[in-house]
Amino acid sequence: MPVRFVTKLIKTLLGSSERDSEETETGTNITVERETGEESADDDDETGDLTEEEETEDLADEEEETENIADEEEETENIADEEEGTEDLTDEEEETENIADEEEETEDIADEDFGESVEEIRGIGPTYSDRLSGVDIETVDDLAGADPAAVAEAAEVSESRVTDWIAQAKDR
Repeated sequence: MPVRFVTKLIKTLLGSSERDSEETETGTNITVERETGEESADDDDETGDLTEEEETEDLADEEEETENIADEEEETENIADEEEGTEDLTDEEEETENIADEEEETEDIADEDFGESVEEIRGIGPTYSDRLSGVDIETVDDLAGADPAAVAEAAEVSESRVTDWIAQAKDR
């Protein structure tokens, strides 16, 4: 980790102002210590007199390690939660796919048995198709033989638009 970043982080944690950090950054010397399994008596004398900055760095490192451990534990919990939810989600996805397949089959049967859907007409989408099916107009043939005023009222559109739809239906 860059020394300036660590120094800035420590100063931020201690509430030191930005101006103070600029003044002290130029003359700061940081000593890097190695940790070993066994410390000799000479090492105790040298490390026993830690500067305030070194103590602050040690505290910041300990805080960072604690945060990292907490983050790892949280990630582990999230992964476990996700794995539990995956089984439920898979069942839901499978059910959704089954419903979609059944709807496609129903549409295919309707197209084969009853002719083209009114959605094949330019200007009629799912919304108008639903409105028209409310008055039993589901195919192009149904639309071709329908009364323009009744269709306009059912679809909640103008009669001129319905006249265009009916003309398209008759041309098919």
